[in-house]
Amino acid sequence: MLYFIHLASGMLLILLGVTIHHKRKYNWIAGYNTMTDEERKNFDVKGFARLMRTVFVISGATMMIFSTLLVRYHFINTSLLVSFIAVLGATLYLTYRSDEFDRRKVSS
Repeated sequence: MLYFIHLASGMLLILLGVTIHHKRKYNWIAGYNTMTDEERKNFDVKGFARLMRTVFVISGATMMIFSTLLVRYHFINTSLLVSFIAVLGATLYLTYRSDEFDRRKVSS
């Protein structure tokens, strides 16, 4: 059962990342719907969607491969920790990198 949960969660992350980037589902990006037209012009949404795809695919693959292997060898708690860290790490990394896609901000 835990195999299925890790595999399904990983597949969902991969599917979400690929869909946002390739199907241009930019309205699925948190906060994009509430941006004004001027803010949308100054935000590199294609670049951010590409970053989201990459991060979600890596995070999903990590969950699918490592967590499933850990469950296989009866490291249940460690597999849950790996899944948690994969999702948390992806979220923190996207939050950290999101300012790079705002064209109004001047790089220091």
